[in-house]
Amino acid sequence: MAERYNSVKGNPFQRLEQIRYWGTTSVLAGDPLVSKPESSYARIPLTASVQTEGAYIEDNVVIRKGMNCPIAEEMLEGVDTVEPKIIYMGDNIFLTAYLDADDSSTIQAQAFSVNPATSTRTFGVKKEIKGTACNSLSLCKMKGSSNQFCVAYRDEGVDDYLGATAGTINVSTLVITLGSEKVLNAAVINNEGTGITSPLSGIVCISFILNGDSKGYNIATTISSSSVIGTPGTAVVFNNAATKYPAITTYVEGSVATAYQDDGGSDYVEVVSQSVSATKVVGAAGTLKTLNAAAATSIDITTLEDNAIAISWVDTTLPHIIACTVSAGVFTAGTELQLEATACLTPSIDVFGAHAIAMVLEDDAHAADVGKVYYISRTGVTLTKTYTEWFTSASTETPVIATYPGRDGENLQIFFNDAADSDRGKIIWCRRADNIIDVRSNVNSGKVIFTITPSMTRKRDA
Repeated sequence: MAERYNSVKGNPFQRLEQIRYWGTTSVLAGDPLVSKPESSYARIPLTASVQTEGAYIEDNVVIRKGMNCPIAEEMLEGVDTVEPKIIYMGDNIFLTAYLDADDSSTIQAQAFSVNPATSTRTFGVKKEIKGTACNSLSLCKMKGSSNQFCVAYRDEGVDDYLGATAGTINVSTLVITLGSEKVLNAAVINNEGTGITSPLSGIVCISFILNGDSKGYNIATTISSSSVIGTPGTAVVFNNAATKYPAITTYVEGSVATAYQDDGGSDYVEVVSQSVSATKVVGAAGTLKTLNAAAATSIDITTLEDNAIAISWVDTTLPHIIACTVSAGVFTAGTELQLEATACLTPSIDVFGAHAIAMVLEDDAHAADVGKVYYISRTGVTLTKTYTEWFTSASTETPVIATYPGRDGENLQIFFNDAADSDRGKIIWCRRADNIIDVRSNVNSGKVIFTITPSMTRKRDA
């Protein structure tokens, strides 16, 4: 596989920031490319040509909107990562957490900062959060804080209890400092996932499934500025039947929405609302809303910019997403959008700029298990798949996404497991661009000569 980076020149009226292209010695018929050159000025019409044997311009020099990956993926840690998580903390800092399968599934965390101007990252030192085997990992940023977080998990190495640990990140050194672990529910919980959100300053709410009755519960507790977790309040049922795959988000201060698979029914996706108080009291579940009519797995949820929510899942191997508004705990849902007609795995979503959602997933139907990123536009509760790109060319597993304001308001970082590289955890940077020209190559050439001609101005080589 050839992969090259070509720096590009420009002038104040026309600029291509970077060209990244890839190809093989065989024609890549029908496959979209990860690599795109990008112009940052939408209003300047451009024509382009490629003067390299075996390379050509795709789609007759159509300049379109899309996603661009301006730098190569970077290895986060050279270990087998499981259940990767990533969140944006603020101030261009991200936090990752994962299970280290090479170290008995212990929980590890690592922060990194990004420089949007140069598309570069700086990684902090890895920190062990939990030194015994765990699963059902979840991670959230504390409301009102730019450097405090909380991790929830099932401690598989001891008594299968629900545990949590909070910590802070030094924004200068990226060093992580942890508080002590707190057991929030001592009884055995199921390994079908936890969810976590911070609905109020100093408060977290955690979703879990009790092993004894398989019902879904939410429990709240306090976290001090020094990351001490307080005694939790009473766990309250959000689904009074067998439950799997809980995902929780704060849609308005003091109110949470929990999505899950109703394993006690027909395995459909349902969502309910609950209040959470500053005194750790979780309110009774509101009226549940059923969102689909097929057995679902891999459920994710995010809050949108106007306090609406979006929920994604896989049913019958196909990825879906839906948007809902919430009023007085009652959900009004749009029509579910199916993203693909072939098998996909583990979608992850996040709000992405004004009136849009980003989704990443593994394309299980593709022979190479490529990673895909989707830009989904939104009008109210109506969703439209606007465009789709690859962010990897092979062997992607369990990708997760975090967006942030960044240079143009629509950047994202993707954390994924590279199955072709001993399941190591890797990070790739993507951003939305208004001007993309598709370039393809079926030769292993080291350089592309790319000529751009702005309208009514002189021709120059980039």
